[in-house]
Amino acid sequence: MTRRPATIVWAEYLVLLGVLLRMIEIVLNVNNWGMRVVADGGATTPAMAYALIVVMTAIPIALALWTTRSASRVALWLFVVWIAQLAIVFVAHRIGLGFPRTSGALFSLAILVIYLIVILLLFTSASRRWFRAERTAEEIARDFA
Repeated sequence: MTRRPATIVWAEYLVLLGVLLRMIEIVLNVNNWGMRVVADGGATTPAMAYALIVVMTAIPIALALWTTRSASRVALWLFVVWIAQLAIVFVAHRIGLGFPRTSGALFSLAILVIYLIVILLLFTSASRRWFRAERTAEEIARDFA
């Protein structure tokens, strides 16, 4: 396989940054998580709240590594769908509740912006060529040098 383009590497780093921000947000709001999940009509127990936290960190990491390490188009589109549903939920939630200026809302907005930048990076021309496994003349020449 060819060397990963810089856009793919940066996409991976940004996903990991987004997950790190999510973990910081969780630590800052750990006391509110159980009540927030219940208020949102979701889980009713702290165990379910923590399961949701695991999902919110494990899925982006798994999809990002699958996408950026194996050049999987399936993983790429699953990642795009994941980000799209996050954006839809974020916008719908904020339309319903307004945009509170809390640390949780600001962290969520920052994470969403980071993930949208990741999607843009994954669809640059260099990234698309890498996903299609197209190689430039220089890359082919290096194989025979």
